[in-house]
Amino acid sequence: KIVSGLHILSVFQKIMATNNSQKRLSNILNQLNADSQQQSPSTPLSVQSCANISQSPKELREKWMDRSLNISELQRILDHDNFELRAGLRRLIASDPIFIAKYHLSLAEERELALQRLKRFTDTKLFSVRNFRDNPGAIFAAHEIAGFADGSMATKMTVQFNLFGGTVLKLGTHRHHCNGFLDEIDSLRSIGCFGLTELGFGNNAVEMQTTATYEAATGTWLIDTP
Repeated sequence: KIVSGLHILSVFQKIMATNNSQKRLSNILNQLNADSQQQSPSTPLSVQSCANISQSPKELREKWMDRSLNISELQRILDHDNFELRAGLRRLIASDPIFIAKYHLSLAEERELALQRLKRFTDTKLFSVRNFRDNPGAIFAAHEIAGFADGSMATKMTVQFNLFGGTVLKLGTHRHHCNGFLDEIDSLRSIGCFGLTELGFGNNAVEMQTTATYEAATGTWLIDTP
């Protein structure tokens, strides 16, 4: 069943009325509405009120091509945070030939390409595993942009910075944090992996039954896995 764009936009409006994290999108709907043209052109999109959508899907599509639409303002609303980081990574994707789409690659070639693309990302030094402490949004923003370029690279980035790097940052000791190891994670000089599996459930973390029990008497861990 095809749902009209007008109905979808109406549903979005109802959701945004109660969800602060999506209120910025109401500004976009407002500018797409013809009634918003009654407001002063100098009124920032971020402070305009959300008017009722009264246009057909065809009219909305045509509105997207309207040159009066403030594209940079829409971009800022959609980006929401870490603007310089996002812009820098977008420029990289647009200018570096390594991000040109490639097809019919072998598995080994796909993996190597994803690694080299991630290396280009990390070479910008626009984000760090340390951002989990001071600006987690930077890591999430970098992930978003990575997804635009290469899903495989984005997955590799998740393993390197979230699962591996994040674990080292959170659970590591002085030995891990003060000998340059975090810098090596940022630069990919040290590449990590993450293993989570058992015979019964593969990598289904929710259903896993493996337990680890600390034996104080011997200072050891007892691992019990099906």
